[in-house]
Amino acid sequence: MQLEQLLDVLNYTQSPNYYNISARHDPSTEHIYRAARKAGVKGTYVIHISPSNNKILPVRPVVYVASAQTVEAARIIHRKLWNLGTVPFLLVLLPNHIRVYTGFDYSPYNENDGLIDLVGLNLTDIRGKLSYLFAQSIDSGSIWKSQAKHIVSEKRVNIHLLKNLKNLTEYLVNHGLSFYVTHSLIEKYLYIRCLSDRNILFYLVSENNIDLQNVVSNNATISGLNKLNEALKKRFNRDIFPFPLQGSDAITDEIVSLVANAFFGNELVLNQLHLDFTFYDFSYIRVETISSIYEQILNAQDKKTNKIAYTPEPLADYLLCEINQSKPLYTRMKVLDPCCSCGIFLVLAYRRLVEMELVHSSNGKLSFRRLSDILIESIYGFEQNRDACYVAEFSLILAMLDYVEPIELHNHKDFKFPILYNHQIFESDLLQTKHKFDWIVGNYSKIKLKPKIKDQNLLSSITEFLQPNGYVGLIIHAESLFNHESQEYRRQFFQENEVARITNFTHLGNILFNESEAPVATIVFTKAEVERNKPEIIHFAPSVINQIHNQTWMITINSNDTQLVSPDDAETGETKEWKLALWGNYRDKRTVKRLNRVFSTNLGAVF
Repeated sequence: MQLEQLLDVLNYTQSPNYYNISARHDPSTEHIYRAARKAGVKGTYVIHISPSNNKILPVRPVVYVASAQTVEAARIIHRKLWNLGTVPFLLVLLPNHIRVYTGFDYSPYNENDGLIDLVGLNLTDIRGKLSYLFAQSIDSGSIWKSQAKHIVSEKRVNIHLLKNLKNLTEYLVNHGLSFYVTHSLIEKYLYIRCLSDRNILFYLVSENNIDLQNVVSNNATISGLNKLNEALKKRFNRDIFPFPLQGSDAITDEIVSLVANAFFGNELVLNQLHLDFTFYDFSYIRVETISSIYEQILNAQDKKTNKIAYTPEPLADYLLCEINQSKPLYTRMKVLDPCCSCGIFLVLAYRRLVEMELVHSSNGKLSFRRLSDILIESIYGFEQNRDACYVAEFSLILAMLDYVEPIELHNHKDFKFPILYNHQIFESDLLQTKHKFDWIVGNYSKIKLKPKIKDQNLLSSITEFLQPNGYVGLIIHAESLFNHESQEYRRQFFQENEVARITNFTHLGNILFNESEAPVATIVFTKAEVERNKPEIIHFAPSVINQIHNQTWMITINSNDTQLVSPDDAETGETKEWKLALWGNYRDKRTVKRLNRVFSTNLGAVF
């Protein structure tokens, strides 16, 4: 059976939701399909995750289709796509059977982990056993009910890697290393592993006569690591994740060997603690995933000051899609994250800018200089946590390397990484800059708006840093819309600003963050102009029932989740508009207005 025949049987060929993997996609998702194509994918079946009359979100892949000659080749594709972490189903056609994998589970030791079905090539078996993969089953949503057990998040690459990095961090800290040194060393080896998996390290080691056994094995030493580190600094003009070699915080050969073995060896057992990095291919693990993972680690360790705000990648991507509706991104726009943490918003914005320029590139590539210039001219962030600044810098460098071929990097020895720390990513708790920005995006969810607090003043003044017609998109504490003590502030805020959209994620709090985090909302706004009438505010309240199997590896918006709020009503500062938008509908609004006309006195006035 040929792949084209299988596509016909599944009714993919006739469907507008099936795309050849070479088709162009939205700039926000193009890099995902490019990586899938590199992994061996031939086509993808997609779903629409926002209403047809308000398509703020791009289509998302549900099934990747590939072909392979052997089971081992199929498993290699599966491993790469598990590391990519973007699609729940992979269908692979082999010479004498079909294999269906979940993209959310994989093991290098057991070939049945992640294997959903093994089906012969006769039509009866395909129609009977693979009915859930037919176009009609995907379009109707029945696939999510029948295959729910195969799309659980616990075995996804982001959860798996987070667990390993957390365990390694805790082990080193419990054995006397400071958080700063622990993070620096782990992040340094993460950097080295990323370069290795991308085949960049090979050329550097050859050029500098470095014995990798002194860096990435049980025999790793401080001197071996330092020799490679110096070669990296000389080649790329940057010391990413510096760590102390002297003093009370200095690392030892024993610690270096342990971390090296964790990242490059086989399964490592430490006091009943199992660490296994053989699962991973860091040339496919997305930079956004790494940024989000480190935000979770730093967030967990920052409970005392409570300043690091964790932003799940789907939420960050959603907010950028929202602000793009009000102010479409274009080349050379300036983007600021005033509380950038590990840089997830900046990485996503940078990708969009690169992808937009690639569309107009004659050879489908951008020069090293142009990739660097986009970072320097467009991407800015402020963050008071130094470790987070370093991760943000690292993430942006890795995102840039996604668009660079290793051999080209080797041949252009004059190319250096742009200096980002305290040039583009500023370690500071004060927003001080002479620049004006087209987009300002960030996570302010640690701030609950109350009268007379400096964070509230920062939120009020942030529009001072906007270009004319620029927009702000923020994640905020959802209770800021409801608490009564902030009524005067809300009144002032909605009078001074033109709010385009608000999405309240209160219903999704537990599944967005997988723990008891405060409810959040997103808000997109700009400075109000006196002579311009304000449009109605588009309000979304995504419900759990409309999410795929109560999971948010992608956020889905349904037309039933949408309401419009009058800017005049918002300017009263009262909470009822936002409560009705979250829990009610237009009938409830009409009922409340009638009751207000009939009963002019409320219980609050009586008591």
